[in-house]
Amino acid sequence: MKKIILLVSVLLLLSTFAFAQLSAGFIAGISGNMFTGSGWDDMKESFEEGVGADVKESMLLGYSVGGFFTQKLTSAFSIQPEVLISKSGGKFTFEISADNGEGFYEITSTVLEITLLGAYSIPLSTGQLNFLAGPELMLILGESDYAMEYDGDSGSTSDTGSDEADDTTLYGLALGIDYDYPVGNNFIKLSARYARPFNSFIDDEDIFANKFCLSLGYGINL
Repeated sequence: MKKIILLVSVLLLLSTFAFAQLSAGFIAGISGNMFTGSGWDDMKESFEEGVGADVKESMLLGYSVGGFFTQKLTSAFSIQPEVLISKSGGKFTFEISADNGEGFYEITSTVLEITLLGAYSIPLSTGQLNFLAGPELMLILGESDYAMEYDGDSGSTSDTGSDEADDTTLYGLALGIDYDYPVGNNFIKLSARYARPFNSFIDDEDIFANKFCLSLGYGINL
């Protein structure tokens, strides 16, 4: 029985290495970011009641840039770690009709994202489509910045500042779809990602950063 188990284990290991094709590359993209959660809703409501403004959720434009590494385990399954530097956060706009004014408030952070994605690949007539999901570690680097600007009949005002997040280590989930287009022995990667942490960066407040990202990358088969 031990010999059978050992033989099966060796065969499984050999089959894994038979498909262990390695690739690596870089990727960069533009992201749309927004906060969700009761804490963010309370902040908007307090602002609305405090200054008599009409508040609307808005998408904060950000970026992601970094690298990826892919190891194919079978013909269909692979693992794909990614390391990215991103700008993320949230934003809302507001209008004060009595003053014919409008403005915005936003919070931005620079984040180091470390993701371990599992990928299921479907071959196409040209290239392949990859469906990805996996855990993500998000480390907020430095202080988070906030900015507020307003312009109305009464005049213009602005305010900026920065503060360190209560929790700079966030844990979450990333989902995505990639398309790999072959270029010689290498490939161009088109990616769509969604990522969200499970914990808030502010103590006792449910505020979660959601990121939607479209990226373009280039991979090299090693």
